Amino acid sequence: MAPADMRVLVLGEALVDVLMGHHDEAVRSPGGSPANVAVGLARFEHPATLVCHLARDADGLAIAGWLESAGVALDPASWSAASTPVATVALGEDGKPEYAFDVTFSLPDSVALPQGLAALHVGSYSAFMRPGAAAVLSLVREARRAGVQVSVDPNVREDLVGPREEALAQFEALAELADVVKLSDEDHAWLYPGRDEAEVRQRLHALGVRIVAVTRGGAGATLSASGRVVDVRAKPVVVADSVGAGDSFMSALIHQALLGGADHPWTEPQLRAAGEFCVTAAAITVSRVGANPPTRAEVLAVG
Repeated sequence: MAPADMRVLVLGEALVDVLMGHHDEAVRSPGGSPANVAVGLARFEHPATLVCHLARDADGLAIAGWLESAGVALDPASWSAASTPVATVALGEDGKPEYAFDVTFSLPDSVALPQGLAALHVGSYSAFMRPGAAAVLSLVREARRAGVQVSVDPNVREDLVGPREEALAQFEALAELADVVKLSDEDHAWLYPGRDEAEVRQRLHALGVRIVAVTRGGAGATLSASGRVVDVRAKPVVVADSVGAGDSFMSALIHQALLGGADHPWTEPQLRAAGEFCVTAAAITVSRVGANPPTRAEVLAVG
C-alpha cells in the first residue's frame, strides 16, 4: 500500500514558536511537536489531518495557513481556544532549544476518529495537560479498538506535564495502547530516573508496544522490535539548529511502521533500514533553520 492510501490523524498542539536571536530579535514561526509531525507525514506523502487547539487570532490564522501550504488538513474542531498557544524559544550555546510557554490544551466533544484511518499519533504536552489529556486517552482507546496503528511521543516539557508520577501514569496508560513509542534520552531520564535504557525498552514492550525507539541526538538512536535491537548512528551534518529534529524522526518512524506493518515480525535488516531512514530525516532537519522536515524524496536521495 502506498503512503497516499495511509491516512494519519495527529492529535495535539500547534503553536507559534517565538525564536529569540542573539540580539533579542524575535522571529515568529508556526510549530508545536504534533503539528511538526503532521507536516512531516504530509511530506512523506501521507494524507495527514491535525486536531489541535487554536484561536482565530493572527497566530492561529498563520498556523492554519502554514498547515494548508504543507498539505496538512486542519480539523475544524481545532478552533476552540481563547488565544493561540505560544512558545518562546532561545537557543543555548550548544544549539539546543530552551523553551518558555504560554499554552493551554483542550478538545471539544465533537472530535471523533474519521473512517478509513491508518494511524493515530499523540504526544507532547497535549497528551498530559488537563483538561485535554483525558480526551486524548479516550480517543487512543477508540483507535486501539478500531485496529488503528497508534504512536506516542511524550516529548516531555517538565513545566507542562505535571508531577512525574502523574505524567508517568498517563504515559504508560497511552503506551499500553500504542504500537509505536519514541523516547528521547531526556524523556527517558525524566520519566524513568535511574533506570537502565534496556530495562525501560523491555518495560514498554511488556506493556504491548511493538516498536520502541530511543533517540540521543548526535549520538544516534536505538530501535527495538520483534525481540531485535539495533543501534543506528546519527548522520554527520553541520547543525543549523536542533528544533524539530525529534519530530522529523517521529514522522519518519510512523511512516516506516505503516509501510512495514507495526504488528508484523521485523527482521534486523528491516529494523536497521527503518532506523537509517529516521536518522536521515532528523539530520536533514537539523541542517536547516527551524522545524522544516524533509520530503520523502529528500530522505531517499541521501540513501
